[in-house]
This record gives sequence, structure tokens and C-alpha cells, in this order.
Amino acid sequence: MKKRFKLDKNIITYLASLSNLTLNSKETPSLIKKLEETREFIENINQINTKKVTPTEHPGYLKNVIFNDGVKNERKLSEEQTFKNTKNKKGDYFITKKIL
Repeated sequence: MKKRFKLDKNIITYLASLSNLTLNSKETPSLIKKLEETREFIENINQINTKKVTPTEHPGYLKNVIFNDGVKNERKLSEEQTFKNTKNKKGDYFITKKIL
């Protein structure tokens, strides 16, 4: 098992300075407690056997759609299909209310 370092006021102050945060003396003990709880949670997760679990970058199965040069994109809407149900159109653009 890896050696655990003790979270103390000096480490919290150092982390706060790296994060460009200003902590007062009342916040430090609370932060130490929260970081200790977080570390314990992570250590518990690390004990789970994940040898048969495939690593993933994203929970969904997304796939980029790439078309080779010269291949027609059958999924693309024509301009006519795009603007078919709109009442607010000017040229090749939708007209919307001002956002800002």
C-alpha cells in the first residue's frame, strides 16, 4: 500500500496558493476534513476489482461521421427541407429574437 501523507495546514495553504485562493483560519480545518473524506472515497474506489472492465473515455457510444471525398452525404438536409416548417426566414438564415 502506498504511503499516505498527512493533510495539514501547510499543505492546504500551499494548495490554496497554487489555486490562487485566499483561505482564512476558519476555513482550513473544514477543508482538511473534506479533502480527507475525498481521499478515503477514492481509496475505496481503488479497491474495486476492475481487471475485466474495459476502460472508457465516455459513457455513450459516440462515433464521428466522416465522409470520404466524393461520397454523397445522404443524411444531410437540403435547404428546402431545412427551412420547410419555418415562418421566420430571410435568405439562407433563420430569423430569431435578439438574444443579448
